[in-house]
Amino acid sequence: MTTLLNLPPELLWKISEFLTPSARAAFKLTCRRVYVGTPSLDLNKSAVDNCTYQAINGFLEFNKDQRRCILCKRRYPNDLFSDDNAKPNLEDERRQTDFILRHSVDSLGGPGMINSPPGCCGWHKSNLHRVIDASDANFVGVFASIPAAQTLSCSYKWTSKTETMCFHCGKVKAWTKCNCDCESCGESAVRTYTRLVRQQRDLGRFVFFRKDGDTWVREWRDKSGLFLGETSDDADIVRAEEERLCVEVRVENLD
Repeated sequence: MTTLLNLPPELLWKISEFLTPSARAAFKLTCRRVYVGTPSLDLNKSAVDNCTYQAINGFLEFNKDQRRCILCKRRYPNDLFSDDNAKPNLEDERRQTDFILRHSVDSLGGPGMINSPPGCCGWHKSNLHRVIDASDANFVGVFASIPAAQTLSCSYKWTSKTETMCFHCGKVKAWTKCNCDCESCGESAVRTYTRLVRQQRDLGRFVFFRKDGDTWVREWRDKSGLFLGETSDDADIVRAEEERLCVEVRVENLD
């Protein structure tokens, strides 16, 4: 059976010529035979754009205790990265949930138990959620793109959907126009979260957590109670404060 390593050197060389500089570096560093059988890398910073230079440096500066964030272009400890394919540790998950519900933020001061974009550190979790004010004058223009409006008949719920994210600018393409043409940073599918509210003041701070295998959101909102379309199965009123209600809402998956 023919495999990549069985190909003659001239074909490996030809394949390499079709790749972008950062992809060529990744290809070249796969094994000794490909390294020897492909063109030399130009590591001169003036010869490539910054994204390509940072990507190549990321391949060369291997550290088992750290990873390079695609968006930050910086290295952080491994525990700042979350991985959709990682096997969940129930004890760690329980500890995270207890911390989040006690402090209303995760350990980084972020939005809680949602995965950061693949290859990105936990500082970029905020790129993956949005709150849309239905009373905003611009609401009509974006109404058709809102999953909650289409699928849930305008009910005011948290919804989750897989979208494409640009790793050059950090924008979710279904939410914000992206004109990036960077070949090194690329894009990937990410899990996103959208909340449709009647008015922005209805919803205060919020934090994501896991309960019974589902993603939930603890919200602080005004004392109007449950939103339109919500039932007691979707939202639990945890406690009432002086001016706000503390409510836990289950996220609806639209995929």
